[in-house]
Amino acid sequence: MSQARRGRSRRTGRRPRKDLSAQAYTAIKDLIRRYELKPEQKLTQSELARRVGVSLTPVREALRALEKEGYVTPVRNRGFYVSKITVKEAEDLFDIREALEVLSVQRAIERRDADFLHGLEASLEEYKGVVTQALTRERIDIDQRFHLLIAQQADNESLHRMLTFVFERITLKRKVDGAPATRGLAAYEEHVALVEAIRHGEADRARELAARHVRNAKDAVRRQLHERAALLEL
Repeated sequence: MSQARRGRSRRTGRRPRKDLSAQAYTAIKDLIRRYELKPEQKLTQSELARRVGVSLTPVREALRALEKEGYVTPVRNRGFYVSKITVKEAEDLFDIREALEVLSVQRAIERRDADFLHGLEASLEEYKGVVTQALTRERIDIDQRFHLLIAQQADNESLHRMLTFVFERITLKRKVDGAPATRGLAAYEEHVALVEAIRHGEADRARELAARHVRNAKDAVRRQLHERAALLEL
């Protein structure tokens, strides 16, 4: 932006378009994260502009940015839709997640202390309070905070950032309705066993428990996606 245009923006109090596009991008992505915009849902640009509080141009720019990241999909002559995760993408992401979580558990055990163990116990209690409820984005967030707490203790910023990215990809593109109702309790019990292994410094057992936990989650998501595809074919 030229100095003259910046001066006009300051005088009129208008925000630069770049800022408005960033605002729209963050707001739309958050609507997807909160499940207010669901996978496969058609996106109406005028409605998004109203909800976000910007004009159509920043919304279009935000949608193009989200398209590049794979979170929305353009359909010719029909507009944009919230992207859905495929079985192949889910399997790939869970494979990456398994490698990251096994590494984070190993490093977290080496660096465990009383504060870390107390944090794990508190996270377990929080998750215990929601495991019998239907799967929601809130429950997913609580579950992911448990795993990211372990990654944080690993003291590897790149590992933590990559695991956060994997969680985001899975969460934003996955439908939560139709998920297996029993998976929450099983996941909680797996968390409990993992915490005990970490507490006692049982590195081999902790790595195996972490890997098995991710594989079980992968199987549950894969079944959900296959069942949804089968229903659509009826």
